Amino acid sequence: MQRPVIQLTTEIGTLPPGDNGEHPFAFAAMAAANMPWRSSPSACHDMLPAEKGAIMKKKPLICLLSMVMTLSVAACGGDPTSDTGSQPQSSATNDTTTDNSEPALPKVTVSSLDELNTEVAEYVDSAIADLQTQYDALTASIGDYNAYVENIGNVQQFYASALSDTETMCLQMYQYALDYVTFITSSDRSFSDQYDDMEELYDVVYDEEGTRIYDDIYDGIMSDAYDYFYDGVVSSGYDLVPYDEWSDYSSGEYDLWSDTRSDIYDIWSDTRSDIYDFYSDVRSDIYAKETKDLEKDITRFQEDLSDLREELSDE
Repeated sequence: MQRPVIQLTTEIGTLPPGDNGEHPFAFAAMAAANMPWRSSPSACHDMLPAEKGAIMKKKPLICLLSMVMTLSVAACGGDPTSDTGSQPQSSATNDTTTDNSEPALPKVTVSSLDELNTEVAEYVDSAIADLQTQYDALTASIGDYNAYVENIGNVQQFYASALSDTETMCLQMYQYALDYVTFITSSDRSFSDQYDDMEELYDVVYDEEGTRIYDDIYDGIMSDAYDYFYDGVVSSGYDLVPYDEWSDYSSGEYDLWSDTRSDIYDIWSDTRSDIYDFYSDVRSDIYAKETKDLEKDITRFQEDLSDLREELSDE
């Protein structure tokens, strides 16, 4: 025998039955009305006359309770016709999703890796040339020991500029490393091609231009400064002024030069190491086709770069 389908009618309309022909609120409504039932609502057709009479008398109460329960679920955002109403909300509607979202990747304006290679080389050329110009102008104004003493403030300023310029250059190299990765991984090229393209980052940022910062600043301009100032014009004052005076200027010059050169090396070395690690991690992610790990590595590097920018701006 086919089971009868129970429908509950309220002021807001007829509530459809569930997939099995039984209304999801039938049991609850019947229980609240102290209505007898057997194993299921479909057993109502077996009821004794007295039981059926009780049902008819309490029908208004059943409908009222069903309506209240339906409105309660609707008020909570549930869908009485769906079994997904009790599921947790999607993370897309969670307020914390926005706060914890990954930073957007920077926009790269170049249209090819060759163009990016050229941009990096031209930047390093310009930055080193500017520092070289400062050094040449300073040495041109200091031809002997007395001129050194008179311009000691300019010498100190040059060393400060050498350190600051190197920090700025290294920070830009971080940015270029991120630009390479962003450009490569956002292309529609295959993983295999992207893996090969990562060699451009190594060859240009890490090897060629990174080495130039060492050769032209640490081992170039700074070595020249030692020869010209400490071992040159300052040394020439040994026979010109009392020893104590000369010793103070000589020691001061050496300490200033040594500290600056050491700091330049530390900055350059840390930058070189970080860029290599980033290159290695990203290339490994591409090789393994681990897109989630790739996103994490890029985001982490971008956050580190942001921290470095803040540190530099606070100095």
